[in-house]
Amino acid sequence: MTILIIASEEGDISIIPTLIALGSNIYINDLKFKETALIKAAKCGHKNIVKILINSGANVNIKNIFGETALILALRKNYEEIINILVDSGADINVRDSQGRTPIFFVIKANNIVLVKLLINRGAEVNIRDDNGNTPLLMACESML
Repeated sequence: MTILIIASEEGDISIIPTLIALGSNIYINDLKFKETALIKAAKCGHKNIVKILINSGANVNIKNIFGETALILALRKNYEEIINILVDSGADINVRDSQGRTPIFFVIKANNIVLVKLLINRGAEVNIRDDNGNTPLLMACESML
């Protein structure tokens, strides 16, 4: 793991700009889960670090070993500000994880209506099927029963 990844995960914003200015590679990931500094910052709720990394050119659509992007991990934690930052920066609303699930699957499962509306308004596909043939729309209907 690099110092940039550790600082991004721990929220040490004071050192991030210096590390980037000194040439820290924002594209390197950790060896265990293949998570970049952006993924670590997003899943830990460090929105200002997310902004710095994106403004420095971090790829918002890089996946970890589970096929999860920074967007999927931020959605799992309900970090609405980070979600908006990522989507505004080009995060793929319909990206699939290793099981074929898109971001909307996670917010429907969590019954988070605010984030469901946000994703639909941003272009999330409600009829896309995961690897088991489920759709977000079907999941929403089943959760009402």
